[in-house]
Amino acid sequence: MPLAPMFHANAWSTPYLAPMVGAKLVLPGPRLDGKSVQSLIAAEGATFTVAVPTVFTMLFEYLDASGSRIDSLKRAVIGGSPVPPSMIERLASLYGCAVLQVWGMTETSPLGTMCTPTPALDELPADDRRSKLQTAGRVQYGMELKIVGPNRERLSHDGKSSGDLWVRSGWAAKGYFRDETSRLDADGWFPTGDVATIDDIGYMRITDRTKDVIKSGGEWISSVDVESAVYAHPAVKMAAVVAAAHPKWEERPVLIVVLKESQLLNETDLIDFLRPRMARWWLPDRVVFVPEMPMTATGKIRKTVLRETYREILQSHAVGSPA
Repeated sequence: MPLAPMFHANAWSTPYLAPMVGAKLVLPGPRLDGKSVQSLIAAEGATFTVAVPTVFTMLFEYLDASGSRIDSLKRAVIGGSPVPPSMIERLASLYGCAVLQVWGMTETSPLGTMCTPTPALDELPADDRRSKLQTAGRVQYGMELKIVGPNRERLSHDGKSSGDLWVRSGWAAKGYFRDETSRLDADGWFPTGDVATIDDIGYMRITDRTKDVIKSGGEWISSVDVESAVYAHPAVKMAAVVAAAHPKWEERPVLIVVLKESQLLNETDLIDFLRPRMARWWLPDRVVFVPEMPMTATGKIRKTVLRETYREILQSHAVGSPA
């Protein structure tokens, strides 16, 4: 049951994959609200789905309000943006549904990586294994990944060195329609626009989009990691962190939050919740509560709108040192 739209990389190829393996195919149409999705999963006995995280956010809200369940669902491929660990853990613990996080782009046709276990993973302690299964996974056959630093130097695959993610394959795009400029470098590598790490056994973790990363006082703050911590709060429905201009630190993080229905939460309490979960200087300088997020047609939060809206919010707000 693909919950990714047909116009979003052909619903991640599931309309082709299902008949190829003889699987029943359930198409939800335009109704992707929590009630419609849960009803269809239950009625049709769907066991496998693909979706972006925001679809599951809406589904969870309906499940909490109605007491309904999605017990038939056994596997969920989630991508489009990094999946909060709390979402992975909830699907596994409450419904026995395994999340396979993926990364890809239309430019990679579209699958780039998938997070599946390997024998090397089975050798690791439970906490390390769980952490790696919350990444974007390993590169697929026929494709290469590398991460590079600010001077285009190739960085180590140590799980710690973070840099721009580049991809090379026989089917990666080299450019864009009506643009004659090739985006490939001299060796055929394509810049993805993502910032990532790759560990020593090949698991890749997206730490940010190049345009979303926040540089505060010369140090990088990962909006993805801050958002993942925010999603662990039970009152939070959606969260996004964007950079705001700061007179001293150049940029500081601002957190925009949509609360679940009937939930109450203030800025101080949310910052206190985040305080033990990250470095002090990563803590957002402001928390803005909004009734809804601006969304793209593919179900992602439209950060371009948020950056434009909140870029100057700290200029008139006295803020001390984050150190």
